[in-house]
Amino acid sequence: MLPPADIILSELNLDLNSPSLVKSPADRSQYRAMLNWIKRYQPPKGSTNIEQVKGIIQAFHHACTVNNWSMARQLLSLRLNTPTQEDLDNQLHTWGYYKEQIELYTPLLGKLDDEWDAILLNGLAMAHNSLGNHHIALAHNQQETQISQTLNSPTLQARASGNMGLTHHCLGQYPQAIEYYQQQLAIAHNIGNLSMLVQALANLGSSYYKLKQYDQALDCYQCQQEIIETLDDTNGKAKLQNNLGNVYFVKGDLDQALHAYRTWLETARELCDRAGEGHALSNIGNVYHAQGNSKKAIEYYAKDLEITQDIGDRQGEAHALGNLATAYVSLPDLGQAKTYAEQHLSLVKILGDSPHEQIALTHLGNIHALCHMPMFAIHCFQDALSIAENLNDYANQADLHDKLAYLSLQQRHWQQSITHYQKTLDLAQHLNDLALQSKSWNNLGSIYLTLEQLTLAIECFQRVVELRQQQGDLSGAAKAWVILGKTLKQVGQQDDSLRAFQQARGVFESLGNAELVARCDAVLAMFADS
Repeated sequence: MLPPADIILSELNLDLNSPSLVKSPADRSQYRAMLNWIKRYQPPKGSTNIEQVKGIIQAFHHACTVNNWSMARQLLSLRLNTPTQEDLDNQLHTWGYYKEQIELYTPLLGKLDDEWDAILLNGLAMAHNSLGNHHIALAHNQQETQISQTLNSPTLQARASGNMGLTHHCLGQYPQAIEYYQQQLAIAHNIGNLSMLVQALANLGSSYYKLKQYDQALDCYQCQQEIIETLDDTNGKAKLQNNLGNVYFVKGDLDQALHAYRTWLETARELCDRAGEGHALSNIGNVYHAQGNSKKAIEYYAKDLEITQDIGDRQGEAHALGNLATAYVSLPDLGQAKTYAEQHLSLVKILGDSPHEQIALTHLGNIHALCHMPMFAIHCFQDALSIAENLNDYANQADLHDKLAYLSLQQRHWQQSITHYQKTLDLAQHLNDLALQSKSWNNLGSIYLTLEQLTLAIECFQRVVELRQQQGDLSGAAKAWVILGKTLKQVGQQDDSLRAFQQARGVFESLGNAELVARCDAVLAMFADS
């Protein structure tokens, strides 16, 4: 893995007899320790990756002790003989040793030149993002951006924009992330940096994917694929498969998605990319869960959780906990689901990740509802709703009002239920979600029927008919005609009731539903008899 010790020492020009290098007995002691770590350290048999590079890391710290920042920088940049052929600091990130990365970057900060400070700040931000310290990462991003602008370096500016985008992506601020990724993309295109162009497209696609803008995500990945085919980048090609797998997954092509994820898993293991391995395992678990194989999904989610905890990837750990909670609900094992859901919520709160805290609260609320604990569920949904309102997340606000309305209905809190369904309806109209509008009007109509407020119920069911016709939901419209007909008959509007049942019969006949046609005929016969 390491270059031969003699080559390392030659590049460092480490000469214990040099007066310009060794200025005191204390210096000599530190340099002697450096030499011994580089030349004599032998990792134990079966050692971990970090143990294999321990000699270089210890030598780095001795160089820092004597303020030999140039030599420390050389050790940090030592190219390793690994599948990814990365420098020591980047290789530590691939292996998942984020804390060790931070320990190497921090003492060098401010000791070299501005360009190196930008590089170090970039690395610190990436490491802190991986550990879930996103606000610390953001502070490093801002410093990196200032330096890149001062140096007027397009390469550093592109890297800073990409890193800023990554932090906003980790915080769930996907529109802001997209703005920064687009800046990175434009600069990379202008300077002809293909590897950075590939990275920008991949990141941009990921943020579009999170916003459920799947066509835009696919466009990014396809552009990425065109460029990456011209490069000798095994890792990049495998990561692309992971991204494409995500698009296959949401489009329902589970076999293609599974093949893509397995390709990425195999490559990640070959490259000792622990974080990548965890992501691949998680995605494979998602496929099995979508196929209804909850036990197999749990097996993969558990492996992902083990890796994220091992490498200190707090955000990845939270994601794995959430996946396990969802899978145990499907099993069903609500006790285990609740345990993982509570751990998930606790962790995202620590991370300050508001979008995922809202998701975690919603999942925990769903579990409480399934456990027939409505008050606990309502508390979770109300907290989730507050976050969704702060984030201007209208779709989830609508979903949460719908859930709160249903729970209020179960407890016969009629007015609370009506209020929540009306808010759901307002949001559905804002989102132009016809299906949710129809559902909300139907639920309101049912409540008004129960409360014997029949005029209001009729107005609701008339809207249901209109909306289902707009959606092309003929069967749903016919069923709404039937309910409307029954309600109109209750208030004595016989002619309108008759027309409603005739409309329903005509639709059922066009759909070939003989049973419902016969039921309508029976009702219409009663009208004829009267």
